[in-house]
Amino acid sequence: MNEFYSLVNGKKFQVKFISENSVSVNDKIDSISFIKVDKTNYNIKYGNKIFICKIIEMNNSLFEIFLNNSRYQVDCKTKIEFLAKEITSVRNSEKKVNVKVFAPMSGLVLKIIKKNGDLIKKGEPVIILEAMKMENEILAPNDGKIVLCGVKEGDTIEKNTKLFEIN
Repeated sequence: MNEFYSLVNGKKFQVKFISENSVSVNDKIDSISFIKVDKTNYNIKYGNKIFICKIIEMNNSLFEIFLNNSRYQVDCKTKIEFLAKEITSVRNSEKKVNVKVFAPMSGLVLKIIKKNGDLIKKGEPVIILEAMKMENEILAPNDGKIVLCGVKEGDTIEKNTKLFEIN
């Protein structure tokens, strides 16, 4: 039995070829037959439906398919390839990204707007830094939780002093 997974326009399908004339798609078993018309064109009978199919290979596992004049992007992977991709995607999404924010100039910490542990949205002000008699808002570069780095209101700081992190 050949088993693989296909992402068709972002929707996942588990496909198992049970025999030459039988296939399981997402655990639904049905009959299937292929008639090769030429190098890229096929007539496919799946269950009681007939499909006219043109297959264009983009690379090893990515295809563009025209099925009854509708276009689909299909990414086919073996079960092991698909599971490996899912595992690495989950691991990458679980990685915590710490963004460090440094003072863009020397100045006086006039006001600290957020506290340690506050949740913040991208673009919200965290610290007001006074430099050359001008007030400069230091904004959060992304969403997350604030971790202040020891600066206090009234501190005079140098350029590139670490102000806070966002986890």
